[in-house]
Amino acid sequence: MLRILLYRLAGAVPVLFLVTLSIFVMLRVAPGDAGAALAPEDATPAENSTLRAQWGLDKPVFTQFRLFVKNALTFEFGDSYRYGMSISTLIADRLPATLELSVAALLIAVAVAVPL
Repeated sequence: MLRILLYRLAGAVPVLFLVTLSIFVMLRVAPGDAGAALAPEDATPAENSTLRAQWGLDKPVFTQFRLFVKNALTFEFGDSYRYGMSISTLIADRLPATLELSVAALLIAVAVAVPL
């Protein structure tokens, strides 16, 4: 039993890596410049470059990916630009409602599926 569990966990590692890589690539190939999109409309080019440096967008792509993976593994998602709070805090605040909705949806699905 433990052998099967370890085999499954080992198989999940490449899948998680590919999912992480796919998300990172999709964020990078999205049209537009993330630095310009997050900066105020009246920002000067010097302010844009300062913001890009602050957010790490001026670093090489491999360095950005390494930091992306490291932050994801440590659950450090940075600060929300919209709310000005830590994203981990925002997730923790909304987790109880999310779990409540998930359990309710599961119970409804089981209540409908079993009789059918």
